[in-house]
Amino acid sequence: MLKIENLKDVSLLLSVEVGKTVKPFGYLLKLREGDILSLDKNLEEFLSIKINGQRFAVGELIAVNDKFGVKVIDLD
Repeated sequence: MLKIENLKDVSLLLSVEVGKTVKPFGYLLKLREGDILSLDKNLEEFLSIKINGQRFAVGELIAVNDKFGVKVIDLD
């Protein structure tokens, strides 16, 4: 029988999705430093927290000292 405690050292990719957009390749070829990409989410919307590409929670962006952090709001 598999015990959860045996999996505690398995590495998983945790990522936070701020937003998405679709642009033609030609648009991307013209990108320059300082250009702004508009995304599909508003500032007040929650971010998607994913494990290995699958959403498992939502959160909000916070500052932790001089770094970004994400506060978990709800688990899916």
